[in-house]
Amino acid sequence: MQPISSIIENKKYSFLNPKNKGFTQIPNLFLIREDISIYEKMVFIILKKYAMRKNHCWPAHITIAKEAGCGVTKVKKAITVLEGKGLITKGRDKSVRSNVYEIKYRTM
Repeated sequence: MQPISSIIENKKYSFLNPKNKGFTQIPNLFLIREDISIYEKMVFIILKKYAMRKNHCWPAHITIAKEAGCGVTKVKKAITVLEGKGLITKGRDKSVRSNVYEIKYRTM
């Protein structure tokens, strides 16, 4: 197991790295919901991370899967469930050739 000091000093994960600045705020009411699985919560958190101060983002499925610690199939299923629960909406943006996810704040 790698010592925590070497992880912190690693530029990719360093808290001092300017590329890693910022925090993602997730409402406690969302985190304690029992009708949402851990995969759905992680996918939502990653989408919220990419949206930052906006209410939309467009990360690739593979990017979401890598950061959420699951497979692309789980990501696709989680997105479908989150859409069904009204927490996000998914659309297409031809200018970025990707899915666009809109975070629905008022439904939490």
